[in-house]
Amino acid sequence: MCNRLWEGVPTIIKESIAFALSIVKIILPILYAVQILKYFELIKPLSMLLLPVMELLELPDEFTIVWIVGLLSGGYGAVVTFFYVINDPSGYTVAEVSTLSALILMAHALPIESKISKLLGVDFFKTIFFRLFSAILIIRISFFIHIYAKASKLLSGVVGALYCLLK
Repeated sequence: MCNRLWEGVPTIIKESIAFALSIVKIILPILYAVQILKYFELIKPLSMLLLPVMELLELPDEFTIVWIVGLLSGGYGAVVTFFYVINDPSGYTVAEVSTLSALILMAHALPIESKISKLLGVDFFKTIFFRLFSAILIIRISFFIHIYAKASKLLSGVVGALYCLLK
């Protein structure tokens, strides 16, 4: 029984190394690109592209470059960029980081995935538009649900207090 377990170990090690190398192939170029952008102070001008969207979603300006990297490369690149660009992540709320994460999950690696969609017969730009629009729409809807839930809780507390006073 133990021999059968050990037979699979070399395969698992090979697959793990191959996976790690594939991640490194994604992350290293992104790190270099972000470092170059940082060195030439191009992060702020580049962030201006999506600044209106960030304002609409009530997210900090610093998150813009993270989402841009996520849109172009995917989740791994966005996570690395987040920790590389953002010096102190503890300065942001859980809601802000969760919103950014949801944006990245819904709209990531657009050039690659839109190219695949095009091969399947879906228009390249329609795919990009749909994914960006749906990501922003879902975040706004969840924001309003959150506000409604807070207001409902507050209102039910006020109604409960009034009921106790009038009773």
